[in-house]
Amino acid sequence: MSVAGPIGDGTSLRIASGSRENGRIDRRSPSISGAGAVMRSSSNSNVRPVPLTKASEVRQALAQLASQSATLDKALQDNLAKAQESTFTSRQALSGLGRQTDLITDEARVLARRLKETGTTAERISESVRRLDEESERVEKAAIWTEKVGDLKASLLSMAAAIEQRDYGTATQHCIRALSIDKDVLESRFAAMMVPTSEYPDPPPVQLLSMRKMLLQVFTERFQQATEAKDTVEATKFFTMFPQIGWTAEGLAVYAQFARSMVRERGKSIGELLGNSRNSEAALRHAQILTHLFENLASLIDQHQPLVDSHYGQGYFAEGVMPELQEECDRLGKRVCDTWYDERYVRRKLEEAKSYNFTYVASIGTSSSSTAAAKRMANVGSRVVSGFNIPGRPGTPSTPQNAAADDTPQVDTREVDKIVGELAAMAASWGTYKHFLTVRLDTKEMNTHSADASNGGADELKDFRRSSLDNRRLSLLPSLDPSRRRASQTQQDEEHDKQEKNLPLSVIKKSQLGTKVDDLMQSVYVPLESWFLRCSIEKAHRIDTPDLTARPLTTPLLDDVFYLVRLVLARAVSTSNLDILSTMSRNVRYIIDEDFIQAIVRSLDLVSRTNSGSMVVEGPRKDAASREIRSTFGVYLNVLSTSGDYLTRILNELSQEHNLQRQYAEKDVAIASSTIQALSVLVPRIRNIVRTHMDLFFSTLLRARIRQLLSESLRDVSYVLNEDDYAIAEEEASSHGGSSLFVRKLTRGWDQVIHAVGYKDLFTSDNWEVLLRLSIDALVQAWETWAFNVQYSELGALRFDKDIRTVSTFLSSQSATGGLRERFGRLTHISYLVNLDEDVSTNDVDTSTASADQSNVGMGNNNRNDDDSIAWRLSAEEVQQIRKRRVGW
Repeated sequence: MSVAGPIGDGTSLRIASGSRENGRIDRRSPSISGAGAVMRSSSNSNVRPVPLTKASEVRQALAQLASQSATLDKALQDNLAKAQESTFTSRQALSGLGRQTDLITDEARVLARRLKETGTTAERISESVRRLDEESERVEKAAIWTEKVGDLKASLLSMAAAIEQRDYGTATQHCIRALSIDKDVLESRFAAMMVPTSEYPDPPPVQLLSMRKMLLQVFTERFQQATEAKDTVEATKFFTMFPQIGWTAEGLAVYAQFARSMVRERGKSIGELLGNSRNSEAALRHAQILTHLFENLASLIDQHQPLVDSHYGQGYFAEGVMPELQEECDRLGKRVCDTWYDERYVRRKLEEAKSYNFTYVASIGTSSSSTAAAKRMANVGSRVVSGFNIPGRPGTPSTPQNAAADDTPQVDTREVDKIVGELAAMAASWGTYKHFLTVRLDTKEMNTHSADASNGGADELKDFRRSSLDNRRLSLLPSLDPSRRRASQTQQDEEHDKQEKNLPLSVIKKSQLGTKVDDLMQSVYVPLESWFLRCSIEKAHRIDTPDLTARPLTTPLLDDVFYLVRLVLARAVSTSNLDILSTMSRNVRYIIDEDFIQAIVRSLDLVSRTNSGSMVVEGPRKDAASREIRSTFGVYLNVLSTSGDYLTRILNELSQEHNLQRQYAEKDVAIASSTIQALSVLVPRIRNIVRTHMDLFFSTLLRARIRQLLSESLRDVSYVLNEDDYAIAEEEASSHGGSSLFVRKLTRGWDQVIHAVGYKDLFTSDNWEVLLRLSIDALVQAWETWAFNVQYSELGALRFDKDIRTVSTFLSSQSATGGLRERFGRLTHISYLVNLDEDVSTNDVDTSTASADQSNVGMGNNNRNDDDSIAWRLSAEEVQQIRKRRVGW
């Protein structure tokens, strides 16, 4: 569409656009895109008439618009020409394709008519073939059903005839054949029409079940007759027929009753033994009876399980037979436990033990206990060489202050020992039997035994109804032997996860005997075993008589107590019960601490308190008090020190895994070992107590004497020496083996204070080392204090260094372990500083570390005893203080 009109000076304005239809642009026009592009390109230069105010501006704008209009017209005409050419070419191409399309359409119509006729024929043929196939399938199925029904009828008739003829082997074969027929055939209407006869009118399922019941009754009777006649071949024959005719559960029930009857008959022998009053006092009598019961059950399981699992299936022995056997075992085992409880008067022993008061142990370390100690020591006679028995001493009155503390216990510990020992043996037997069931009934190695049983009947049913338990005791089965268990442990590990859910564990958990044993262990064993240990330790304290002639000092108390500790712990380990082991471990730890360690500590404290007043004034009372302190502390500190070693050795022995594997499953060995080792917390406690009381002993007897010895030795010593004084001192020292007068006084006094009394012989090596170090520390500390307050000349410093070396060598030689030179570190560094050249600044001294060789500057080192480095021990202020003590440099 064109719009033209005169504008201004006659220039015409033309606006071209694409053709419009109903107000919309015709998108099919090829000129639209080109025109639109031109319009868009020129839209930015459109002139807005509003700001135009002059005629010249209006004319210029009109001219611009006219130019744009002309450009648009030309573009539209070009696009229109191109579109006409394209349209013509497309129409020519389409007209050529139309003829080809018509040809294809005609050919498709012809092909469709032909395929329709062929498809109709094929569909008719396929339908006929399908009908033929169905008819053939029905005919074949009918033939099979007819054959199976015939076999069923023949099998039932033959089985009935064989039963009438009492040919039970043949009847079993026909029954197996009838049972192999499909249930659909057996219960079908066709079989119900064809199989029944006038003699057997019932439907096939009813006939088969009726004859199977007849066979079940016959097999049960014949099996029972064979077992009663001890005809193992006949019993095995009928036993293996039960699962073949579909009576697996019933066969297992029959066998379970047979096996239970064997155990029940053995129970008669157990009853006779329990009723035999002549052997009622025999040790471990009931534990041996219970062990016999478990051994015979284990033997029965070991020999009969392969046969049952071979003919009935893997695990059927555990499922169908074991519950009955365990029920009978529980009945007999509970009878043994009840008889033991009554014959041993356990209830009375428990009541007596609960009412017993450990007054003697509680009184140890009090003034009332000293009388008993004095009486015991009086019996030592000439062996008493120190003041354990000092008549008239405070705390040792001549008459008892507390008679109850010296009363003997009313309960016989030997009887209690027998009771807990027998109960532990019973628990150990139950634990071994329980472990056997867990392993034996779950292992997959039974296939080999089952194969042997099926080949030639090598493993026939055996009757274990022997006459008496007094026969030669059966050894534990190979499966119970620890070596066998360890050899098969690899295969057991593979089945370990399955054992948590299998039947053997269910049988064990439901066992009334197991519950009975666990209850007895908690209610009887734990309290009586704990009482036995406490009472035995108290008795050991009562009869304890230190051997004061022995070197080092000792007492039977140590061996008595730790023999009992090992006995109780070993017995707890043997129970194969982790809960009991844990409980007894805690009880033993408490008892050792309270009744042994604390009793000794109270005794040491009592001696220290009662003699503290006598140690103040010189005289006979002080000498007597010194002898008593030396003897008492020597004995009991030796006992405590050695008890730590004893306890460590006992725990290491009992916690060894190869020993624990005999009582515990593989997964419980580590737990049992850690439970036993929990007692080792007592060892550092014992060490700390020994160190504390050794320090008290040293402070009471030696600290003041050592300081006095050093003071007397240093009384006339001066290290401000000129050349003449130094020469005289060297000449005197050389005449006495290189030792100065100070060193000679010190060594002589040391021998009188330490060795004349014989402390090294009184104490064990460990305690002697502790005492030696305490003594050297006291000497060195006092010497250091003196060294900080004297002056040193150049030659005096050299003499001071030699004295330090000589004394340190002398004292270090008295230790068997060494390591004493570091205790002279501060003195060595003082010597190093006072011998340091004047031109060396103290700022050059490395106060972090200093080698012992630093003190050798300008001096000989003939008296060196080692070359170990010693950490610098002096502070910067002390270094300056020592440097100020030098004179005449």
